[in-house]
Amino acid sequence: MKPFKPATVRPGMVEASIIHIDRFGNCVTNLSLEHLDSELKDATIVVNDREITSRRRFFAELEDTADDVFCVHGSAGFWELVVKNGSAAEVLKVTRGQRVTLLTKHN
Repeated sequence: MKPFKPATVRPGMVEASIIHIDRFGNCVTNLSLEHLDSELKDATIVVNDREITSRRRFFAELEDTADDVFCVHGSAGFWELVVKNGSAAEVLKVTRGQRVTLLTKHN
């Protein structure tokens, strides 16, 4: 797998990676709208056996607990794994280059 290009393993399964972790602990993946539309319906991102299904338009859209990890579409065009007022990198125990798996329902 190339660092900046997710790979389709089979229909409904894409292997991607975390390409950047910012100073707040937000984890930028190499998944874009091409791989995951803005609806995030029937999609799960798996990192270290943790399933993430929640998507938000912005950080403060809903109230969260300290370890609620969700996805936002970042300004660079990639999906980011974030925690409101916390570090997704710490909650998920990840580092840059870590594998991320996108699972979608395949029709």
